[in-house]
Amino acid sequence: MKKIIAYGAGIIAAFSILILPAVFAQNYPTPFTPPAATSTPISSTVALPTIQNFHVQNSGFAYARGVVTDIGSSTISMTSWGMPISLNLSSSTILVRQLGEFGALSEIKTGDDIRFYGFVSNTNPLAVDAQRIRDLSLLETTISGVISNLGSNGFTLILSNGAQANVTVYSNTSIAVNGTTTSFSSLRNGYRASVFGILNKNDRSDIAYSVKAFNP
Repeated sequence: MKKIIAYGAGIIAAFSILILPAVFAQNYPTPFTPPAATSTPISSTVALPTIQNFHVQNSGFAYARGVVTDIGSSTISMTSWGMPISLNLSSSTILVRQLGEFGALSEIKTGDDIRFYGFVSNTNPLAVDAQRIRDLSLLETTISGVISNLGSNGFTLILSNGAQANVTVYSNTSIAVNGTTTSFSSLRNGYRASVFGILNKNDRSDIAYSVKAFNP
């Protein structure tokens, strides 16, 4: 009887050594570390997207999220999980901003966080004929702060949290000071202002639709 018990104990010990580690290894897989990002944000306070992906279906339909690395006259280069992807642009390619407003392809900048969908090119498996691009760095919004570094066609807006936005003003930008419509030349450093326009969260630039300033 003692020999049988000893023999059974030996089998259990062998099971523990050989089988259990494999079971635990399946339950606790080694975490996957994504490759390092290949694009550096302009400001250290602007983070690259944490979610990047690239999917291609059997039909050739493709969609992805990644970071813009270069912009040409008819193409946009981007990376997703470190893989380079070329987007072919055409007159039918649509751009939408973060919240779904339609925009112009010229608003896209290097470093922007974008999503796209389209069809893989017949000549290059890493090129996509883009049908729609969503730029998650572009946001139509209002920002408020104090005017600084006033120039010939824009200024720096110092926000309450200390961040800065570079505001560009065009000839059709609406300007008001203390509630009265006026011109850009009436603005002064130190004025408080609310700017409504297209904010690029990547490089903290703002294309102003309107500027409402207040003389303190």
